[in-house]
Amino acid sequence: MRMFDSLLNILGRTVVLVAIAFFVQLGFELIAEIRTAAKKDIFAMRIENIMLNRGVGYLVHANNGTTLLLDPKDEMVSARILMNGEWEPQITNLLTKVVRTGQNILSIGGHIGYHAIHMGKLTGEEGTVYCFEANPTTFKLLDFNVKQNDLNNIKLFNKAAYSKKSILTMKYTSKADDGKMNTGAAFIYNDKRSDDGLGFTVESDRIDNILNEVKSIDILQMDIEGSESHAVYGASELIARSPNLIVIQEWSPSMAESRDEARKYLDFWRTKGYEIAMVYMDKLELLTNDQLLNPLIELKGTEIIMAKNLADISKLYAESTPS
Repeated sequence: MRMFDSLLNILGRTVVLVAIAFFVQLGFELIAEIRTAAKKDIFAMRIENIMLNRGVGYLVHANNGTTLLLDPKDEMVSARILMNGEWEPQITNLLTKVVRTGQNILSIGGHIGYHAIHMGKLTGEEGTVYCFEANPTTFKLLDFNVKQNDLNNIKLFNKAAYSKKSILTMKYTSKADDGKMNTGAAFIYNDKRSDDGLGFTVESDRIDNILNEVKSIDILQMDIEGSESHAVYGASELIARSPNLIVIQEWSPSMAESRDEARKYLDFWRTKGYEIAMVYMDKLELLTNDQLLNPLIELKGTEIIMAKNLADISKLYAESTPS
């Protein structure tokens, strides 16, 4: 931060965003970009507030076409994007296949915006992405990144999508020796899931209360560390209004409150006619509930898709595979 302040003093009110390198071999760019605060003063204020006590961030062009300011303390999502130019490529590939112009999309657990911004670009000005991120610090990065990509079709909510209106305590792991943390792994703190990591409190509410005027959604994308069932039960009315919904989420039975709760969640979708499949780069693999509840399933993958027309979606993979 001292180096950042020194550069500001040397260059007047010029804001130096990023520096490091340009890695052609990794397939993405690290931008070395200079902006003048006199031209966009609010931009300078936003950077200083976000990076306070966290070091200088990295502004990158990721492989999915998004421009993102990364958290220098995040050892998972931001670190992977910085090194490889991408995060969860199988999900990026799937979203590119299924998101259409003009769709309404609900993203829960938006983190810094990698998937949400990608979906915002895919659905275009005629569509809308409703994006929820509970972590207040990460939310600042998400808000900045949405603005950096000049998207007006993403509506942000610094709330936890839950089954009831409440105040939740959430935590995520942190390493005391180097200050690194996994900011994308924030979970609800309770007797069953306790941890000595960093914590924060956040307001929670039902999606049905917040998006009660939204007619329907086409895509529901979630990654909220085992709390997906709570978010879904709080969005049951919106889901009922969305007959063609495609659900894409992280699936990890080890993070569920219990095996019975995980089965109940799967049955919620099955009784509505949804099929469930594991998502790979080149295909979808249909799975039964017993397969999904097997703890070893996480060795195969942790991303699933639920839809009533999985056969049609699977054809999209065949169409894109060279003969």
